[in-house]
Amino acid sequence: LTNSMMLRLGADYLFTSCSAFNERRGFLTNHIDSIELYNSCYEATKNVVMLSDSSKYMKNAIAVIAECSRVNCLISDKRLPQEAVMKFQEQSIRVITV
Repeated sequence: LTNSMMLRLGADYLFTSCSAFNERRGFLTNHIDSIELYNSCYEATKNVVMLSDSSKYMKNAIAVIAECSRVNCLISDKRLPQEAVMKFQEQSIRVITV
């Protein structure tokens, strides 16, 4: 029911998070039961804003919830390596560190 309703709704922005991320695989989760819901949310929105602290960078998780091409903005903390910031920016992801 939730997935069906998400596809009928629309949003300008989706603020979401992940269990792990890197510039090669994208954004990942260990909650495989939520992947269908993630996909429905991504389809229903125009802009995806990923919120993830630097401790999750280069960690591993079971499943990809969003490839880098699907994310418009990454908000992380200032400990995210500058090299990572540049690699995400090369993939057209706006990176904000706070």
